[in-house]
Parts: sequence; C-alpha cells; structure tokens
Amino acid sequence: FYTTTRTGIDLAAGVSAIMPYYGIAMTGRDASNKPIPLTYDGMTFPLTGFSFSSDMVDGLLRGKLGFQGYVNTDTGIVTMTPWGMEWKSEQVRIATAINAGADTLSGYSTNATIKSLLDQGLITQTRVNQAVKRLLKEQFQLVLFENPYIDSSQADSTVGKADSVAKAQ
Repeated sequence: FYTTTRTGIDLAAGVSAIMPYYGIAMTGRDASNKPIPLTYDGMTFPLTGFSFSSDMVDGLLRGKLGFQGYVNTDTGIVTMTPWGMEWKSEQVRIATAINAGADTLSGYSTNATIKSLLDQGLITQTRVNQAVKRLLKEQFQLVLFENPYIDSSQADSTVGKADSVAKAQ
C-alpha cells in the first residue's frame, strides 16, 4: 500500500492522474457479518467507496504517498456503486467525492451540477479552483493548448461561436 511495489503506483515516474478503486477499504467481516474497516499506518478508513474518503484520497494518496496530480473518478460512484453513501442524494454523493479530493467526475457533460453544489454551499469555490488548477496543469503539460498547425487567422471566427458556447453550457 505505502510503497510503489505494494501499490503498483510509481509516483517517482511522474504519475499525474489516478482513479481510485470502487471498493471499500475493509479487511473482511466479523462474526455478525459486519464489515471490518481497514486500518493502515495509523489510519482507519471509513466504510465508503474510496472516492468518498478524504482519508484515502487526501490522507493516504496525497499526504503519505505524496501524489501531486489530479484524481479522476466517474459517475459510477454516484449512480451504480455509491458504497457507504447509498442513502444519500446524488448531489451529496458528488459533493462528498469532490470534498474528499476527487478533481473530476468523468461522465458529466454540463457545469450545472458544480454550479448547483456551489450555490447550495456543499462545495467551496476554493475547492473548485484547486481542482481546476490540477486539471489545467496536466493539460498544459500535455501541450493540449498549443498546436503549431493552427491557422491563427481563423481564431476570431472560431472561438466563442454561439453553437460551441451553447454546447459547452
């Protein structure tokens, strides 16, 4: 878990994005068939999916292992496998994942969800800015915004077109 040989994650190689597993950090079940939470290196993890656990994402992954990239998850944790959050609303599940350290939830095609969570006070603008910074860093490092083959004379007629803006919203 803690070393690259036990995690399979070689952070020294420059891993820049990680998607937490869908499972729950548990060691088994007790005599009453209740799950036994995993305790590792002094941390006892909650009985929730990894993406809902700030102990897992920010505590272990970022804190103890030193991961600096962005954390990606998807709509599966919200709609199909919300382990430990089954009784919570979809909005609360998304907010919990974001507050736990997930920087992007792949599968959403509008910004309405994030705007709604901000308006309700379920996430903060500071947290959104942190996620945006991590995502943009990766995109700039991958040179996604720089293409020497672009015809810059077309920019004014292309950027901000009404149909593109409508799709983005």
